[in-house]
Amino acid sequence: MKQAIIIFVRRPQLGKVKTRLAATLGEPRALEIYKELLQHTHDIVLDVAADKFIFYTEAAEENALWSGKDFIKKIQPSGDLGHKMKTAFAEVFASGDERAVINGSDCCQVSGEILNAECEKQTLN
Repeated sequence: MKQAIIIFVRRPQLGKVKTRLAATLGEPRALEIYKELLQHTHDIVLDVAADKFIFYTEAAEENALWSGKDFIKKIQPSGDLGHKMKTAFAEVFASGDERAVINGSDCCQVSGEILNAECEKQTLN
C-alpha cells in the first residue's frame, strides 16, 4: 500500500520562525534551534519507506536539505491549519498514496524507528 509523510515547514528566516522562543532567547538563537529541528526532521524521515512531501508556507526552496530527489515540494494553501492539513491530505491522496501522516517539522521526540514501525503496522493491516 502506497503511503506518504507530509511535513509542514517554514523557510528558515530570522524573525519568521519560533517566534515564541525568540521572545525569550532572541531571534538568532530561535532560528538556530529551528534549523536544528529541520535537520532532525529530515534525518528521521529520510529512510522511512514512504513518499515524502514538504509543504512550505511560502515559495519552496531549492536547497540541499530538502532535495528534489528525496522530497516532493508543495506550497501550503492559505487558510487555517485545519484547511491546510485537509488540502495536503487531498493532494497526497490524489497523487496515488493511500495512507498518509503529517509530521511537524519541530517534533523532536519522533524518531525514524517510530515512523517506520507505524508504516509497517499500517501496511500489514
